[in-house]
Amino acid sequence: MLRSLKNETRHVALIGLTLGHIKKLKSLLKEDIFTEKYLIFYGVSISRVIWKIPIFYIDPPLIRGYAMKRSVSLVHEPVLVFVNADSKCIEKSLVKNAIEDIELGKYKMFLSIPFTSSNFEKSYNRVVAPILKDVLGINNVNFPSYSLVIGLRKYFDLDEYTLWSYEHLALLNTLFIDKSSVRIEHSECVDTIPELFNGVEDIFIKSLAKSIVNLAIRQRIIEEKLGKKLIEGLL
Repeated sequence: MLRSLKNETRHVALIGLTLGHIKKLKSLLKEDIFTEKYLIFYGVSISRVIWKIPIFYIDPPLIRGYAMKRSVSLVHEPVLVFVNADSKCIEKSLVKNAIEDIELGKYKMFLSIPFTSSNFEKSYNRVVAPILKDVLGINNVNFPSYSLVIGLRKYFDLDEYTLWSYEHLALLNTLFIDKSSVRIEHSECVDTIPELFNGVEDIFIKSLAKSIVNLAIRQRIIEEKLGKKLIEGLL
């Protein structure tokens, strides 16, 4: 269990993911609870942003899953906070309370604020949800991505890769060990995936489904024969 430290050094890293429309991250950056801070730009703009924290520009752009996976290799602290820096819903109190719950050992991972669109949800409900519910017995992961993802770094350090929803892989990696170790809070405030991604929803969601199956095979949650059959059904 990690201790909640109020007067000592915390061990929390903040990763801000942005397409270039940064909204509420500045207020979070002022908090002294973060010992590592990075801004990950995965948009297509060629403009450069000047901040007081390290900024990384992801290539190829628009691949949120790669941006998240790449971020994990930058971080050394045991608690990792991913924030959609373009979110209209992020609140400092929500972030700080979730961090403290994880430090106290109440959870190993916390997700909140759906980051979604109608087309992403349609594809997710058709392709990924049946695998989660019918094959893996997981019923509460209802959205294709989330604007706030907080957890122990070790669960994000994975071989698998996905184009968009890397948090689902980390979440499952945690749930496969302990189903009571995750909290998903479905807030009323919802962030919308930009129209920029219209038309690629099926590609991104099928990438997630394939990676979920591969992770389940590697963790010996399902047999390889069943996994191959599920992957063939995605083609």
